[in-house]
Amino acid sequence: MIFKKYLQFLSKREPYQISLILIISSYIFVPCTISFITDSSLNPQIYTISKLQQTKPRLDMHLNNHHKKSFTPISHEENGYLSTILTNTYSPDEVFDGYNLIMFEQENRKKKGDKIAFLLVADINGNVIASKEIIKGNYLLADYSAELINSTTILLRIGSDLTLWNYVKDSIHTLFTLGEGHHHDFEYNPFTNTILALKKVYTTFPNGTKYRFDEIVEYNREGDSVWSLDIRTFIPPSHWCPYRDMLGKIADVTHANSLFWDVETDSIFLNLRNTNTFYKINHKTKEVIWGIGEYGNFSLFDINGNKRSNLFFHAHSIEKIARNTFILFDNDFHNQTDRMNQQSRMVEIKINSETMTANETWSWIAPEQYYCSYWGDADRLPNGNRLGTFGTKNHPNTHVGARAVEINEEGEIVWELYFENSDEFTYGIYRMDRLLFSPIFAEEEEMIFSEEENITIQFKTWYNFRSKWKINGLFSIFLNEKEIITGIHTFNKFWRPTNLKVELGPLIKGDHNLTLLLQDEGGHNTILSVDILVGVHNTNDRVKTDFFHFYLGLFCITIIFRVLRKKNDHYP
Repeated sequence: MIFKKYLQFLSKREPYQISLILIISSYIFVPCTISFITDSSLNPQIYTISKLQQTKPRLDMHLNNHHKKSFTPISHEENGYLSTILTNTYSPDEVFDGYNLIMFEQENRKKKGDKIAFLLVADINGNVIASKEIIKGNYLLADYSAELINSTTILLRIGSDLTLWNYVKDSIHTLFTLGEGHHHDFEYNPFTNTILALKKVYTTFPNGTKYRFDEIVEYNREGDSVWSLDIRTFIPPSHWCPYRDMLGKIADVTHANSLFWDVETDSIFLNLRNTNTFYKINHKTKEVIWGIGEYGNFSLFDINGNKRSNLFFHAHSIEKIARNTFILFDNDFHNQTDRMNQQSRMVEIKINSETMTANETWSWIAPEQYYCSYWGDADRLPNGNRLGTFGTKNHPNTHVGARAVEINEEGEIVWELYFENSDEFTYGIYRMDRLLFSPIFAEEEEMIFSEEENITIQFKTWYNFRSKWKINGLFSIFLNEKEIITGIHTFNKFWRPTNLKVELGPLIKGDHNLTLLLQDEGGHNTILSVDILVGVHNTNDRVKTDFFHFYLGLFCITIIFRVLRKKNDHYP
């Protein structure tokens, strides 16, 4: 309609007027149109990599023939459990594709104490590719966590033994046997080759009341204690939850449930479930630096900036994700403002140690049918999504057992995993982590530069999983199949991006191929191939040229139309 009216308008003008109109139009409308249709990431002066993708190599690319068979999908019956892992993908382009490390439990509804636990490695569609039986019988699943320590090895507890499982070779190395009272979490330090563990300790008062506390113990690989911190030195019995949490007939004061050892700063972050507080501890001096929560020394502010006395209730899985930022799973159990509240959620908290303030910066409140009064996990993924584990075997108003979700920045579910409970069995997950089997690139398929330009490109990279220390790998860069750069590449901790800067200088006009090979410490490779187009001096100039030809054609059409109209005017 607009185009038709435009032709009608021009048909009434003289040729010289039409020329003037088209010239003016080209200067007014073309720049506006260019700004609307062009992508600034193609502008050679401000090149940035904006779209995060990852190359997920097939696992058998990294294995010799002897080990391939171990990583074909495993039937559930072969492993002694009957459930099918169900998944839904709602936004494939937004999912951080990878594999899931799952601490899983099946319990017989009809036989008390008849349980079996596995550590599973499953793909994004729920296919199990590696599995290790942990324990059978009557136990507490929360006492069996797992810690990835390199690209092939997991620190975990099997029965009473602390072990290293190479899940690629399916080989086990036992470190030492744990004594009574060890529970929940274990943390490894590659620099000291030692392991932190949590252990129950008790105090009985003259009136006969018995209280449970915790102790952090550090062991060497032979199982000798080399360091310890008794939590009773800074937590009094008065911090016991007002709802009077019990462990059997014992007053459960602290109930430590997660450790996070930032080994490069030698700081320990300890979460005490029943005091609604997590603490920073100087490992060397044993000094408690600060606490955040009900008994901490920070002013607390919720997501709306309102000052609060509590930010979370009986939380799990404290993790550091940046220098001053933490993520945790808020169970919302024994909520002191509303005990009947059932809104488990993932929460990120940013702290300022100068102003002594702690602010919620992001949270996702799960629907009621996800409510998880115990267990739970929360992770931040490299693409900004969050992975939440709502792992209890039963939830309100649903027959679904354990479930996990991946949430984008806007709070939308892009992927989920869940187990259907049956009349015979229920299914639970204590914790879950996302991982890949080789490093990750932020990927760009094509880049455009001018012929005279000094070309510098920065690629974002990530390690295979959420490591708690920096890990060295290798990189090689090939230009038109010729290796031009090689060296050591250090991956940042906490799954934060690391920039890989490539300086190519000016390239001759034409098409070029840039190939990057990134390798982790175990020799697992990821390859990225990028096309580089050299010779487009200015993207806007090219678009303006296209519009010039468009207007030239339009001008010719208009002249023809004008001539034909004048001919028709001579005939009645």
